[in-house]
Amino acid sequence: MITPQADVWTLGVLMTDLLGRKIRIGGAKSRSMLQRAVGGIWNIDRFSRLRGDLREFFTRTFTYSYVLRPNIPELQELAFFKYVNWDEVESLYYRPPFTGYQLKQISRKIELRFDPYNPSLLTSMYSKPMPQVVNGRLKYEYDQTGNPYVVAVEPEPSRFREIGFSTMQVTEYLEKFNFIHPTLNCYRFLLDGKTTVKYVEDDS
Repeated sequence: MITPQADVWTLGVLMTDLLGRKIRIGGAKSRSMLQRAVGGIWNIDRFSRLRGDLREFFTRTFTYSYVLRPNIPELQELAFFKYVNWDEVESLYYRPPFTGYQLKQISRKIELRFDPYNPSLLTSMYSKPMPQVVNGRLKYEYDQTGNPYVVAVEPEPSRFREIGFSTMQVTEYLEKFNFIHPTLNCYRFLLDGKTTVKYVEDDS
């Protein structure tokens, strides 16, 4: 389900990565790992040794039901963030503790061997069918004239019905979903004059 609570779960995963931990132990491709992921089961190594406020943070962010999982304002009220002035954070008063380049680039480990400027791939961004990817490559077939085309996969509405949503409801939720990357959102506020940069990046 695409809701802001999905970002809350992702924040918890990012925090475990910064601590050098994992939320699940085992092979990433094993069936048991998949079953635990689908069931929202997590188990952080040496969890009991973490500070109480950090344990509360993980317990709340990894709440399986997205309806019960806290939203961003509720998350900001947790004891783990009690010394954070969120108004100053939003106004860029504080220098971020990590830059984007310091965070682990997981995407660089994924071997995707296709042209990101492929017209068929770019066209798929504006249509329901998605290009089929096999072993990091786009799957091609040939039409009657011998010209290659990218094989597309239609969405499976039946998967939505399994969790109690009609195709129309899912489409409506997706249309309402408005995610803006925090960096882009910051620049938008700057352009609108709603905030000012109070720290200077050191590029040296």
